[in-house]
Amino acid sequence: MPRNVKNPVKISQGRVSVLSLLTTVNSRYRGRLSTDLGVEEGDYMDCKAKVFEGSDEAVSEGEYDSTQSTHAEMNALVEYIAQETDFETIDKIEISSPPCKSCAFVLELLGVINKVKTTADIYKNATGSWKWPDQLKNPQTFNQMQWDNVKAAFADSGLSDTEILNETVKVIQSQSAN
Repeated sequence: MPRNVKNPVKISQGRVSVLSLLTTVNSRYRGRLSTDLGVEEGDYMDCKAKVFEGSDEAVSEGEYDSTQSTHAEMNALVEYIAQETDFETIDKIEISSPPCKSCAFVLELLGVINKVKTTADIYKNATGSWKWPDQLKNPQTFNQMQWDNVKAAFADSGLSDTEILNETVKVIQSQSAN
């Protein structure tokens, strides 16, 4: 099928594949998150996150923001990407409560899920509200293997990378309302 012709069946199949990736987040990340942060788990509404690059001093920080529906780790990474676009330089990301599955999906796509240090395994199936920050929607910053997996879900759909990302964002954000 020519690249410029959209195939609604393949687009629908791609959405289902992304939803499946999101649904299996707990089993995929178990063992990849370091759950020994050494602090008492806090209320996720009070969540804080810090990004480190090999020293004891955080290079960026974030807090849960209910007005913007962005979680602490997303806000810390938004602050980080304003200074540095290479997520490879991150040594660890400390989060005061475990990431929700939507955040875990984005952390994996950015290639930093194995750098997370938190208090427990992913525990929130979904959150009341969640927004994927615009600053973290750049496929050039994604882990190439993870992005290729997402793109493969939309094979022969006729969608561009930007359109694939938009469909992925829609799926992930729609699940936070459920």
